[in-house]
Amino acid sequence: MVEKKEATPSVVSDTTLKPTHTKKKKPRKTNVTQYAPLVEQGHWPIIVQHSQSKGRHAVAKEDLSAGTVICQERAATLVVSTPCVSEFCHRCVGSLLKAQLLQQRVSCPACAKTTYCSSACQKADAARHVLECPIVPKLTDIATKHDINVDLLRLTLSLIVRRVLEERRAKMAKEEVTDAPIAPWWCINELALHPQVFDKNWVKCVAAAAQDMSEILPESLAMSAPKLVELACRINTNAHSLSDDDEKTADTAFGLFPMGSLFFKHSCAPNCHFTADRGILTYRTIKPIKAGEELLVSHIELFQPRSTRKQELLNTKQIRCDCSRCRVPLRKSVDRFLDGVLCEKCHVGVYLSESEFPEIAKDAHPVENGASANGSKAEGEQDSKAIDTKSEDVVDDSKTLASKDSEQAVERTEEEKQAAEQEAKAREELLKKECRCDNCGHVKKHIEVEMLRIQVQRDYQQIFQFVQSKNHGATITYFRLFIDRYQKGRLLHPYHVHLVNAHLPLLTAYKTLGDYASCLPIIKHVIDVYESSNIVAPLRHEFVELYAELGMILSALAIANRAEGNGRVHRGGEVLEKRYKRETLEAYRKAYEVCRICLGEQSAKTVELKKKARV
Repeated sequence: MVEKKEATPSVVSDTTLKPTHTKKKKPRKTNVTQYAPLVEQGHWPIIVQHSQSKGRHAVAKEDLSAGTVICQERAATLVVSTPCVSEFCHRCVGSLLKAQLLQQRVSCPACAKTTYCSSACQKADAARHVLECPIVPKLTDIATKHDINVDLLRLTLSLIVRRVLEERRAKMAKEEVTDAPIAPWWCINELALHPQVFDKNWVKCVAAAAQDMSEILPESLAMSAPKLVELACRINTNAHSLSDDDEKTADTAFGLFPMGSLFFKHSCAPNCHFTADRGILTYRTIKPIKAGEELLVSHIELFQPRSTRKQELLNTKQIRCDCSRCRVPLRKSVDRFLDGVLCEKCHVGVYLSESEFPEIAKDAHPVENGASANGSKAEGEQDSKAIDTKSEDVVDDSKTLASKDSEQAVERTEEEKQAAEQEAKAREELLKKECRCDNCGHVKKHIEVEMLRIQVQRDYQQIFQFVQSKNHGATITYFRLFIDRYQKGRLLHPYHVHLVNAHLPLLTAYKTLGDYASCLPIIKHVIDVYESSNIVAPLRHEFVELYAELGMILSALAIANRAEGNGRVHRGGEVLEKRYKRETLEAYRKAYEVCRICLGEQSAKTVELKKKARV
């Protein structure tokens, strides 16, 4: 199954962002009245507000039903990613293969780097491309020289051209954009910057590339190197990656959509959803919303543990998430199951850090729980002694090495001594830490729980190599063993992200081999997990793909059932075929009902599902 994804945040740098601790600044006062004309131009049922606690945010102007369009924005700038430049239109991100079959494909004869799906797209992009055409071919050499992503330079150049065109008051495109306006340049300057959180080496490389780029820009596009770096940082923080029409190719293109970035704040429990289509980002509600209620979107995959979500948001969007879902104590949240290690005593609860149990004193553990950790108190003491003995050995070894170093090397600086002391203290504290079952209170060493989590991740990554090499037989064998060990062996909670994710490549492998009978229980299990966990809102795109996949599998089983009898189906087989057909229509109808809400009635996907559901 190919999972359908909405437009996702993109980090077009080649390095991981490393947040640094900076002094908290006073939030600047935002003049939200400047956004009113933009909202009125788009006829969107929203109001942009500002408060001390939330900063700038959008709320519903009136009561909104699920599926209401609250914003549509054409990209301020958009580039097809380098690996896909020969596959997708550089204006609308439509398929160039389809255009070639229709003999409509057009390329720029001057730079030979820009291709369109039709002469209409070429004409619409002419004013912009004529300015960047002589510069685009030179960007690859600059990016290679300074070891940065060439798409970042392409986006930066495209934005500069965008600014110049706006200053000249030239039209960006010869088309009606009243339904999807383009953000003015001042909106781009309002976007979050966060230069202090980027990796210093990355910033250094970008600065060097910006210097080279500023030297090749003509006078009409002139911009200083520091300004180019600033623009690159804004892009890196706010750009979105887009996928193709069929959602089969991730990172087809990168685009900047300033108004959506400014208006809608992130939440891990969103009430709105955005999708990209031909360079336009559309925001829709996915549940009924009351007037005055804040409008929230998600920038990440929702079926992830809390710690993973928080780290991803910090790394890619510089957001320290404090949404309603992340504020709920872990002990009371479904988040605890997503990386949950099942209790070895009751096999119902999951182990949580003792900090999640404030009512229990730090050093006070019931004797029976301590005794049951490894079957008996004596065994627990033996394990503790074994750990202590190992710790003592490590300390002795470190003392020996330290004495040798003191004889041969320069004495440690005061900072090094403090760092070593802090590291030793941290190790000691880690060995003392314990986890407690949220159901029965059973106690287990924190380090044992963490070691199991690490082992699960390593096993998953190792098996996933078979998926990448398209070795379907090995994928089936080893992911079956993975599920048997960790789910049927009652080591991990059924909602654990690696257990759920293990079913998806397994499903794909069976489907590729044409074994639809094995596919059916797998897709039903995944749907059951998504429905029962209530982690993902029921009107999001994930459910469109899950229900559509179920419909396809049931339809294939109905066809296979008839084929086995060479068109002559016995009574039992006929009953089974009718059941498959009935369930197929039911699955497609569910997919259609969700799709028309989150993608709209006019979406090609919605039209396709409507036909299959016979609505």
